[in-house]
Amino acid sequence: EDAGIGILSANLGWADYLLTREGATAGDPAAQFQRSIKEEPDNVYAHAMWAQHLWWFPDRDAEARQHFERAVASGREREFVRSMQFGGSLSRAKLVPYAVFVANDMRLSGETMTDPYRNRLWSAAYQPYLFAIDDRSNFLAILPPEMHLATFDWLFPRSAMRPGDIPVWRYAHAVLLANAGQTARARTELEALLRDLNTDKVDGRIVDQTRRMLAELSPALKRSAVRR
Repeated sequence: EDAGIGILSANLGWADYLLTREGATAGDPAAQFQRSIKEEPDNVYAHAMWAQHLWWFPDRDAEARQHFERAVASGREREFVRSMQFGGSLSRAKLVPYAVFVANDMRLSGETMTDPYRNRLWSAAYQPYLFAIDDRSNFLAILPPEMHLATFDWLFPRSAMRPGDIPVWRYAHAVLLANAGQTARARTELEALLRDLNTDKVDGRIVDQTRRMLAELSPALKRSAVRR
């Protein structure tokens, strides 16, 4: 009975949240989520829905993440929880880093990433933050370097990329290699990319970024050679 009340309250809270988001008059979603969790402390729906609700407040990100952690820790309805996590984080620029964190958690847990979320991660996270946005330092700091690289390789095997995305994929992969300390390999991949771009007579940002990254790596390679 308590579980039934918990699920009912969670759904009532979600209904209030949707109405409030659309500007309609509704009850307080938080009150329903609180009631749900009081009846069933590990109610996965209440925690995930409450987290999504909290993301509409600019200063409550940490609280939202705690509720998502509780939802994931329950071990139940994992696909639903992931859909809530991605649904909120991939639609707001400031929350995109959280989507990368979630993807890494899925990789470590042996979960399967669906193509729609993989495509959104590419277009909203990796492609802009590793290629189109010049300051990539905050994005690279989301995960430990080797973990960042492993998650990228898991999400985006080169064989699965669309042909038009391959040059940017090669550039982004090299950036993550360099970030993980594999400087020589990163330089080799960038030099190969630049040769192929020149052969195909490609111009524009991809060429400029590749040359810039090669220039950045040169001092690092020299320091590495001196240490050896």
